[in-house]
Amino acid sequence: MSKHLLHNINMDQNKKKNKEELGKIIKTKREALSMSQDLLAQKIGVSAPTISLYESGDRSPDLDMIKKIAKVLKTPVAFFIGIDLPKADVDLALRSEKLELEDIEKVKDYIRLIKNANSKQ
Repeated sequence: MSKHLLHNINMDQNKKKNKEELGKIIKTKREALSMSQDLLAQKIGVSAPTISLYESGDRSPDLDMIKKIAKVLKTPVAFFIGIDLPKADVDLALRSEKLELEDIEKVKDYIRLIKNANSKQ
């Protein structure tokens, strides 16, 4: 197998993993608010099956949709997009949300919690 083909396979696997991680976060936040997929879908202007696709990692929302989801789920956008960013970029993104330091630490704790849960699976 060629080096180029292996690189493409690895990139595809990473994209799928990122979609799955984002989907788990959406589902976790939605369920924490006791919100159904139908209600979230209605609030952001998509169908419930689309929410299901996001949560399963079969489809990834674009940035505008992530902003809508974040607003409805009362979560900073940085929380959703910060999964794969270096720590400094996550800090910058969180600060851009104008969060208090205490809230930034809570978000970071939640990210660590999710990463730990994912690593145990």
